[in-house]
Amino acid sequence: MEVITFYGNKKTILLITQTAFDWSRVLSDEYNILVTSELSEAYQAVSQLRSPFSAVLIDAFLSENGCEQFLKEVQKNMLLQHIPVLVTVPADQTEQTVKFLSFGATDVISLPCCKEILKKRISNAMHIKDSVTYSQLENMLRALPSNIYLKDAKGKYIFATHYWHHLDHKNDPDWTIRGKTDIDIRKDRENAVKAYHADLELLQTGKGTSYLIEVNADNVLDILEINKYPVLDDENQIIGIIGLINNVTEQELLKRQLEQQAYHDHLTGLYNRSYY
Repeated sequence: MEVITFYGNKKTILLITQTAFDWSRVLSDEYNILVTSELSEAYQAVSQLRSPFSAVLIDAFLSENGCEQFLKEVQKNMLLQHIPVLVTVPADQTEQTVKFLSFGATDVISLPCCKEILKKRISNAMHIKDSVTYSQLENMLRALPSNIYLKDAKGKYIFATHYWHHLDHKNDPDWTIRGKTDIDIRKDRENAVKAYHADLELLQTGKGTSYLIEVNADNVLDILEINKYPVLDDENQIIGIIGLINNVTEQELLKRQLEQQAYHDHLTGLYNRSYY
């Protein structure tokens, strides 16, 4: 593996190609460049995390089948899925674009292209991989029993990991929570109004809060623990709300039962000496 440039304050790109000279000349002012023409060596370097690669550029027709295999192996390894892989194809081979994208390429670039476009495409690919999409985040968080949700600066849902029976979505398969407030979707109007006003207060004050609510919907009692906190941008401005809802019905009912037994006479139901 050939090292073209290496400075500590630059991001590192791995080039898999036999024509490294042109690429390195274009990119070396902004990135550290490591070059190899061997796909096996490239995957070994990436999988062993020898360097904190910010992106991989691969010449598709260095080895077409090898390129496909490289993309598949990267997709299977969760430790590597954050690394954008850009495939370059000759201008007369752009029909291959869909194929490489289907194998997991972050972008497919038709060569030749100008320096500014190439750098911008690499930068965009890095940004895409640095950012977890809402659908990816939802899929990860749905594995948890808690309902985790995100709202914007107007109290409208961006996503929620679970839809419970106290939401009114009329069993519509195309229904989405995105863009709706609690007042729009909750069956228990009173709690919905309280939740909405609590959101507005949090967005104004920036103070997180935690509280219990009782929800009686569809003749089912749910006692929910609500935790909500502000989401801040890089300038510490409030841009939304992150929330966590836990169903604590079983624990809360047991707690009330124990309190009843501890502080009331079991025959008369009146407060006992322990209470006073």
